[in-house]
Amino acid sequence: MDLGLLSRYQHCAIEQTTPPLPDAIGGQQHSSEAAGRSRCQRVSRFPRILVVQRNIIVSLCHKNVEIANGQNTAHITIFGFVVRSFSLQFNELRFRTFVASQQRKGGLVARAGYIVVGLGNPGSEYAATRHNIGFMVIDAFVAAHKGIWKHGKLADTCEITLSATRVLAVKPLTYMNLSGKAAAHVAHELSVPASRVIAITDEYNFPTGRIHLKRGGSDGGHNGIASMIEELRTPEFWRMRCGIDRKFGPGQLVEYVLAPFPEEEREAVELMIRSAVVGLDECIRSGPEIAMNRINRA
Repeated sequence: MDLGLLSRYQHCAIEQTTPPLPDAIGGQQHSSEAAGRSRCQRVSRFPRILVVQRNIIVSLCHKNVEIANGQNTAHITIFGFVVRSFSLQFNELRFRTFVASQQRKGGLVARAGYIVVGLGNPGSEYAATRHNIGFMVIDAFVAAHKGIWKHGKLADTCEITLSATRVLAVKPLTYMNLSGKAAAHVAHELSVPASRVIAITDEYNFPTGRIHLKRGGSDGGHNGIASMIEELRTPEFWRMRCGIDRKFGPGQLVEYVLAPFPEEEREAVELMIRSAVVGLDECIRSGPEIAMNRINRA
C-alpha cells in the first residue's frame, strides 16, 4: 500500500529545508536519499502526524489541511504553504491497527466544515408545532440536498457535501431543553469549533416568516439555546432565528410554542422554511458573516 507521510513538525520557522521523516508506525528513520526527494516549506505548529492515502487525509492535530493530488505522491497545502510528500511503503495491517488505536483514543480528526443543528422536540405530537420550526428547516435542508438521515443515540444526523465543504445536519433526540448535549457531543467528536455551529431555532420576537442570523449573545429565554451555551461552554455559535410571532398572553408562552401554526400562516411558514434553506446554503458557500447581511436585510 503506497502512502505519503509527513511526520512531526512542531514550532518551526518558515523555511526551505529537508527534515528527517520518522516512520509514524515503526519509529524508523528513512534514508537520506529518500528524505532528499522531499523538499518542503515548514510551517509553525504542523500536525504531529499526517497520513495521506490516495484521496484520504487523516490528521492527528489539525484540520486546516487540503489535498490537491492524492495518488502515490501527494501535494498538500497547509495554511497556503505547499508540502510535497513522497511514497512510502507500510505494512497494511500495522497501519490499520495504528489508525484504529488512534480513533479509540479520539486522536484522529476529520476535516469538518459546519454543523447545522435544528432545534425541536422528537415525536409526531410535536412535529407541526411552532417550537419545531428548527426541525422543519433542517428536514427541508437535508431533503433539498437528497441526504439520508442516520439514527443515533443522542441525535439523528446526515452528512452533506456542499461546495466541497462537509456539513453535518443534526436533529437532537434529547428534547428541546437538553439540545446542547447532542450538539456538543457531535462538535467534540468532529473537533468543530462553536464558530462553525449553526443552530436553527424559533423566535417569538419576530413575526411569522422573518429570518434573522446572528452570532453569540444571550439565550433570550430560549431553553434550547441556553442548553447549547452551557454544553458548548460558549455563546459564540450562530443562531438562525425563525419568527413565530407573539400572539399569546401572560403565562401562555408554553402553550403557544407547543401549538401548531394556524392555517392562515401556512403559506408564510412554507416560504420561511424555503428562505431558511437558501440562507443555510449561502452560509456554507460564502460564510455566515457574508450571508448574514443578505439574510437580515430580507
